[in-house]
Amino acid sequence: PLVRLNRLSEGLGATVAVKLEFYNPANSIKDRIGVAIVDAAEKSG
Repeated sequence: PLVRLNRLSEGLGATVAVKLEFYNPANSIKDRIGVAIVDAAEKSG
């Protein structure tokens, strides 16, 4: 999920948001890489 950093963006006229990678199933950014590898393997048979 994305979280807005309201204090950081005060006075900028923009919204600053960050993604919380630790909310991934294994608490890691590497989850996306693993999903991509499995998807590619399934597509190639």
